Amino acid sequence: MKNILVIEDEQAINDLIKEMLKAEGYQVDSAYDGLQGMFLFKENKYDLIICDIMMPHMDGYEVVKKIREEDKYINIIMLSALDQEYDELKGFDLGVDDYIAKPFSSRLLIKRVNALFNKQQNNKLKDDLKKIFRE
Repeated sequence: MKNILVIEDEQAINDLIKEMLKAEGYQVDSAYDGLQGMFLFKENKYDLIICDIMMPHMDGYEVVKKIREEDKYINIIMLSALDQEYDELKGFDLGVDDYIAKPFSSRLLIKRVNALFNKQQNNKLKDDLKKIFRE
């Protein structure tokens, strides 16, 4: 089972995302600010982080920067009401895998989450095959 951390300060949105992902069979933890998100990240193993930008105590850009310092490979989706090109570029420059602007389609979010996990699985299979044929 894949573990996902949702870091979103708006409780209604956080709860909605959490319930959608649980309905898809994912294990989901929630944080309501950047500091709480960093604490959970350091205490648990996650396969994906969905992170808002504008949050109290530590914004999403800082959260992503700190996570990338510790884990270069974890999947990260940035979710934000900031939908200017600059904001998206900054997110990608920090190493996010995807950027979704609010308001968002719940079906689209699920598709993007599943696509990241499928891509990750395909990359792992390719790496495993490369190892087998090198031996």
